[in-house]
Amino acid sequence: MTSTALCRVRRTKYLFFYIEDGRFLDISALLGGTVSLTNVRQVYALSILTQEVVPIQLSMLDSLVCIPSEDWISVDDAVSDNGLTQVDLKFFADHGLIVTDADTPDLVEFRRRDETLASSQWNVFAALFHFFSRWNDVRVKRGPPPEDQLPEDIGYTRDEHREFVRKYGKPPAHFYEPERTLGAVDLPSGRKTGELYAILEKRKTTRSMDRSVPMRLGDLSTILYYTFGCHGILPFMDGVAAIKRTSPSGGGLHPTEVYPLVINVNGIQPGMYHYSVERHRLELLVELDEDTARSWANEFTAGQIYPSWAHVLFIMTSRFYRHQWKYRKHEKAYSVLLMDAAHLSQTLYLIATELGLGAFVTAAINSDALESRLGIHPYEQGAILVCGCGVPLEPDEIDPKFAPYEPQGND
Repeated sequence: MTSTALCRVRRTKYLFFYIEDGRFLDISALLGGTVSLTNVRQVYALSILTQEVVPIQLSMLDSLVCIPSEDWISVDDAVSDNGLTQVDLKFFADHGLIVTDADTPDLVEFRRRDETLASSQWNVFAALFHFFSRWNDVRVKRGPPPEDQLPEDIGYTRDEHREFVRKYGKPPAHFYEPERTLGAVDLPSGRKTGELYAILEKRKTTRSMDRSVPMRLGDLSTILYYTFGCHGILPFMDGVAAIKRTSPSGGGLHPTEVYPLVINVNGIQPGMYHYSVERHRLELLVELDEDTARSWANEFTAGQIYPSWAHVLFIMTSRFYRHQWKYRKHEKAYSVLLMDAAHLSQTLYLIATELGLGAFVTAAINSDALESRLGIHPYEQGAILVCGCGVPLEPDEIDPKFAPYEPQGND
């Protein structure tokens, strides 16, 4: 960064601060022969552009916030008017606290992110939540077991559960009752017979898949069409239309895209695909072999074992501005994107159950790895959720077996 009128700066709007008080060893007193603690107030800056938490000096905070967020100012003005040095400005720029028109690749990218957040109408609190909850290179459990070994329990062991309860106590009760009520109405039995109700009762999470049997291409086509496909269109004007899916979507906008990671499906090359809703077809993005596809599944889902056993993973992303075009900077807009993906996951479960397949869903995903492999810009389209399905392993040695339950008091 140089001190010229051609190099300008402004503070990003997508910046938060918090302050912590702490007591630390007073080094100057220690050097004088006295051991004492001193109170230290530390300011932390959280830039959505970098997704980093950066400690800054309290004395620098006023100078930083005096740099305008709406208007560009020259580096010379920033230095002379705000008590900063060029070293300070470079620190701010390198950590995404300000943006600049410098042509350094990292700084160009920070500026692009800032402009994308503004143009795609992000609510700042939603942006803080989304970008600071993204994972990168996280592994939530042990690594995969040997290829020929099926673990007895892919989650916590019974001893680990006991230790967790010993350390933290029991969770809140599994059934909840309010402390005060004005009475109660006993309901007749809600049980029904029929295909829909039978599928709902059979619906469950399945993690153990039979890797020796490929999934049928026709089943994959059915899942894609009835979960993510278009079943109606409502034109509003030239080039503007709403589509109908089998799941609801906020504002009827359906901003969720799906990228199937095909691992073991009869008649189709393993690889990363995009599902074209318009044409009901799979568009190949990256060609893989089966072993590499399973490795990607493990990487994408934060080192969890069972997703790599699936026959297909369905990576759901949100096209942010497709939704926020209507709900501009709305404080509820982002939560609706999460609900949209959740609706689709339940529909996928039901379709898979009807086809005799197993299904699962996980939010423990390494978003950064996913978006990088997909070649999408995370400030325009981001990974939200991953579902998977496949041919279930019989007998199922992993998934919990629930005992039937009848509400007390019902006939």
